[in-house]
Amino acid sequence: MDAYSTLERSETRASTRSAADTAQARHAASDPPGKGLSIAEVARRDLEATLQLLADRAQYITGAAGAAIALRDGHRVLCRASSGSAAPELGSCLDLNSGLSGESVRTRTALCCADANDDPRVDRESCRRLSIRSFAVMPILRHGAAVGVFEIFSGQPHAFQERDLTALERLREMVNIALDQATQDYPTPASPTLDSAGVEVPAGSGSISSGATHAVTGAGPERAKEELGSPTDLSGHSRRDSKSTDRIGACEQCGFPISESRRFCLDCEAKGFRASSSGFLAVPAPAPGQQGIRSWVITNRYVIGMILISAATIAFALLR
Repeated sequence: MDAYSTLERSETRASTRSAADTAQARHAASDPPGKGLSIAEVARRDLEATLQLLADRAQYITGAAGAAIALRDGHRVLCRASSGSAAPELGSCLDLNSGLSGESVRTRTALCCADANDDPRVDRESCRRLSIRSFAVMPILRHGAAVGVFEIFSGQPHAFQERDLTALERLREMVNIALDQATQDYPTPASPTLDSAGVEVPAGSGSISSGATHAVTGAGPERAKEELGSPTDLSGHSRRDSKSTDRIGACEQCGFPISESRRFCLDCEAKGFRASSSGFLAVPAPAPGQQGIRSWVITNRYVIGMILISAATIAFALLR
């Protein structure tokens, strides 16, 4: 397992304070936006809740003992969502100087440790202390830069197969959608300390490597920090191009938020909504009496989408 280090004394206080703020925001989830919360706090509250849901789904679908989502926060990579006994605590700092997470960030591919006792790429002492025998790492890529990792852990060797990595890849797309939505609904003002573009990534680099379990060689540990790019806002966008990249579309079948370049979400595509000779299937225009319902659906499409993806993941797990 990669080293999720306990933060230094000064960082621990900040981490604890951040965790407390997150807990307070979750308790206030029933309050209307803006009631006692700033725009940034509302955005963080909604994002943390969504990330936690995705971590819970990852653990449930793959049968893992734990799942975690770590995202860049300034010059650090912090655990933003944690599910299960084997997962690191919220606020833990991910060390990218060694381990599989650093390799995953540098190569921009999903990597899997089949048995921590025999894999020289992992910290065996950390794995032994947390009773981890196998785990998988999926880099979170946004606009050419790695902004974090999505990890699942198990106490059994050879616990994860290709289908688990496929499920993790789909959940990674949901993380990107959540980051897009947070930026669209609650744009943050530009900051001079967060103004730099990300690093370009080769085409297709977000796909799962067919040799995900082989030993990785290549760049040194300092390369991992470079691949994470410069500090950005919570969406992973650089401040320089945030105005032109924070747009998000909606699935033409179910209304779930998707990338602007897509027409249908992955679940609708899996149900048979494929491209035809004239393009993707079109949704009929609503009748005049349906305008109110359509407006309500559009306004609440994000909540509806999360309910649909939860139902789809449960069905996927039951039919597996």
